[in-house]
Amino acid sequence: VGGGMLRSAGRGVGPRPVRNRATIGGNVMRAYPWSDLPIPLLALGARFELLVVGGTTRTLSADELLAAQPRLALRGGELLASISVPTDGEGEGGAFIKLAATAVEHALASVAVRVRLEGDGCVEARVVAGALSALPQRLTAVEEALVGGPVDDESIASAAAEARSAHVARDRRAPEEYRREMASVLTHRALITAVEGARGGAS
Repeated sequence: VGGGMLRSAGRGVGPRPVRNRATIGGNVMRAYPWSDLPIPLLALGARFELLVVGGTTRTLSADELLAAQPRLALRGGELLASISVPTDGEGEGGAFIKLAATAVEHALASVAVRVRLEGDGCVEARVVAGALSALPQRLTAVEEALVGGPVDDESIASAAAEARSAHVARDRRAPEEYRREMASVLTHRALITAVEGARGGAS
């Protein structure tokens, strides 16, 4: 799904002992700046089914759940019951890339991309940055720059440059401007990989 972005994100959720104990639901509902899985789930447009003891359910989109701290979306007695993501269709591709000091370190920046192409053009894009602020954020300026036009090296580079407008919170590990620039670099790389996957290349 999405060029294997969930698998890529899952491999980076801390060292093996942490991965053996962590759950997808916990990583999402306790979303911290360093939580990896909410980023590709938002890019994939995942849907979250919430269950109340007794059988009542309701479903939230990733955009709804991650608009604020996910725990705040829960009503009394609710818990996360399931997560669903769309399967890849024709002309769709995705990628997740994370920048960290080590393979298990908290990210300084990360980006997930999902695109849908028709012919030479992009008809849909979801681009999400993580680790820059408290919650993952849709990079709508990147999406808008890409959708509706031909996809080539120039348009990808131009769209990726829009990632510099992302909101970046302070982090004592690296300057804000560095992390903003890295968001653009990661977006560029992720877009290239996602477009290659959508065109049937290596993802």
